[in-house]
Amino acid sequence: PAYEADALYHAAAFGGEVELTEDVVLTSALNVQSNMTINLNGHNITIDAAYDSNNYEASSAIVNNATLTLTGNGEISATNNYTVRNNGTMVIDGVTVKNGIMNFGELTVESGNISNSRSGKHTIYGNAAKLTINGGTFHNENAGNAGIFAYGGEVVINGGEFTIADGTATFGWTSCLLDAQGGAKYTIYGGLVKGEIRDYNKNTTVYGGTFTHSSVKNFLATGYKAVKVGDLYYVLPEVVADAATAANRMIFLKSFIFLNFNK
Repeated sequence: PAYEADALYHAAAFGGEVELTEDVVLTSALNVQSNMTINLNGHNITIDAAYDSNNYEASSAIVNNATLTLTGNGEISATNNYTVRNNGTMVIDGVTVKNGIMNFGELTVESGNISNSRSGKHTIYGNAAKLTINGGTFHNENAGNAGIFAYGGEVVINGGEFTIADGTATFGWTSCLLDAQGGAKYTIYGGLVKGEIRDYNKNTTVYGGTFTHSSVKNFLATGYKAVKVGDLYYVLPEVVADAATAANRMIFLKSFIFLNFNK
């Protein structure tokens, strides 16, 4: 294990492609200075370093300052800080990240499982950053924070499933699933959002997706509707929504006639 960690620190300095052959326990943050790919290959990277207020990055597992791809169905976790900090360009594909990501650069999540269970932390925190989510699952177990939080910057959601312990924004807290502040711009094309959207500046635009909270109605793109079926709101183009509503009426009418005719 010590050899694996030393080899990983070396690769982070010089770049290249790395495939783990066993779990790695870090004693300090893996500071990625050159472009690299880490294939976890089903293994884990962990760090249990104490939080240092003079060097707050030191207790994260990975700090990216280059172009980094994380893949390979393994798990990355930190005990006392955001697990991953991205200052450069990062792609996550099929990796589990526990205890959240802090994004100051450009982050793309293709697939994977991103979660947080620590108090005072968001699942993904973005500051003047770009975040694109194409798939994956995202959960925050701490009801006092947000799932996807952005202060400035841009968030594009094309897919994925988003959950939070308490999916409503109440009493001024950020306990909601998608929280846009500081002029952040959210554009949502798909995904399953199980919680509230909060954006006081109204820079969020929704073109598609499935939602559990009626707040989505406040952010619909022009020409789109939120159609409620059961407990879910489906965002559709108005033409499609109206046709679907008409079709549902016809189905209901035919069912009503059939049931009454056969009494």
